[in-house]
Amino acid sequence: MVGHQAGPRPPGPLPAYAGLYTVSGIAEGVASKPGTFNMVFARNGAFLHLGAPDGTVWWSAQVAEPLQPELAGVSDEQWLERLAALHRAERQPSAIIRATTLLHRPTLMHTLAEVPTWHGGSVVLVGDAAHPVGAGQGASMAIEDAVVLAQSVASAATVEHGLAAYDRLRRARVGKLSRSAASNRDAKTAGPFRRRLNELIMPIVFRHFYDRATAWLYTHDLGTLGGRP
Repeated sequence: MVGHQAGPRPPGPLPAYAGLYTVSGIAEGVASKPGTFNMVFARNGAFLHLGAPDGTVWWSAQVAEPLQPELAGVSDEQWLERLAALHRAERQPSAIIRATTLLHRPTLMHTLAEVPTWHGGSVVLVGDAAHPVGAGQGASMAIEDAVVLAQSVASAATVEHGLAAYDRLRRARVGKLSRSAASNRDAKTAGPFRRRLNELIMPIVFRHFYDRATAWLYTHDLGTLGGRP
């Protein structure tokens, strides 16, 4: 959020538990090709792991749990036991969990309805303050916001008109990313049949269609700022 004028807080949506929580860690002594991103649709959610150049494996378990879990009073060993039970049918995730030497405590995942007001007076929201999309794109979307905001204000007759233009220009792109993030989240909370289907089709999707499907995100051209590219 940027601005210099305080005012009453406009009404806005409140975060809600998304039915997922994340536990992550680092494992040693397990083979995982460095630089290769791996995702397994497991019994409850998804398990992601990546081989690091130093030979360790960085991993994250996104666990589907309809009821918000109690985080306090659960030891690292108990979390690993829970994850081991959830992933007992998946060979590689099970091996990585057993080899874990460092655990990062669980983080609850949340959803947030669209924020209706992004600006008022001389105050404007950018980045996650305006649109937390939950798709690993928070920093890049904030940078895009900053560029478009600067372009809009610089080319407008008044600051208010510039803020309105920024709002209009960014909502469509951010909204598309939010829908994509929601689809990804729903895939991880799907039932047994949908999870098995995802496991079968995802290798095909990533191999043949991923670049084309994400081109709108990664090839977006913001134009120039101040006469410089």
